[in-house]
Amino acid sequence: DLSLRSFRLAQEIGSKQCQALASWNLGLIHIKLGDFARGLEWMKIRTEYDLEIGHPDAEKHAAYVASLQARIAEQES
Repeated sequence: DLSLRSFRLAQEIGSKQCQALASWNLGLIHIKLGDFARGLEWMKIRTEYDLEIGHPDAEKHAAYVASLQARIAEQES
């Protein structure tokens, strides 16, 4: 998978920005496949990075991750 290779390459070169972008894409792929928990794990990487650097979309991404967490909790109950 190209996104996973991108993430691993970003790790190797130490680019947190590229890791964040690749992780969000991996999260979206897992969400589309119905694996919300796995998608959430990947998307949290981007959200944490965005919050760390003060990205303008950080709150929007955090809200999306929170909605996924709520959806997962709903499915588990």
